[in-house]
Amino acid sequence: MDKSKKDSIYSKLIKLYPKKYKEKYGDQIIQTTEDMLNNTTGQYSKILIWIKVFFDLPFNILKQHILNINYILTNETPSYIRQTSIVSNIFILPFLILLIINELDIIIHGSNLYSSWFWRMPILGIWVLWMPAVSFATTVISYLTYIFKNGIDGMLKNIFYIRQTWIVLIPAFLAFGILFMLAFHDSTHCVVQHPYFIFTKFHQTMQCISNGFLGGK
Repeated sequence: MDKSKKDSIYSKLIKLYPKKYKEKYGDQIIQTTEDMLNNTTGQYSKILIWIKVFFDLPFNILKQHILNINYILTNETPSYIRQTSIVSNIFILPFLILLIINELDIIIHGSNLYSSWFWRMPILGIWVLWMPAVSFATTVISYLTYIFKNGIDGMLKNIFYIRQTWIVLIPAFLAFGILFMLAFHDSTHCVVQHPYFIFTKFHQTMQCISNGFLGGK
């Protein structure tokens, strides 16, 4: 690979830095590398420089992206967005943890937690349905608050400006995925065939959902 090709690849990799960092230090980084190459004699020494440069570059890019994310969270993201993301993640964490523990139990011991109190009502309904529902509701309220903070005129801009809202959108999609799975797996009939049972026979509805979640008939 000749120098021009190396420079071309290197210049493209520099573009992977965060925008502000790249605009401020990108040319300086390239110039520093060129100075190192120009001040080095011998093809072997230059190859070693390129090896070091390409080895260090991914770690430096990752580091700057982490610092950039931290800066955005600290200085640009509204406090209520940060707080909501923490709360919403806490509410969906039990679901993820219990599923992981159950899968590990199946793999390691060949058994499961279905007979434990975690898989019995009303505990099952809490971590399977109500906690993800609360997580989703809080994220939606927080996101809508952000969207309409500047009125109707700024709504479209705020919808697509996820730089400040991604930390609340991630748990929102996770919670929605959990609720979607519950709504459209084997227990769908529990709420579709007789919707009024959700209110008139709530316990039976939840029991039906739990049976469907466990693969029961």
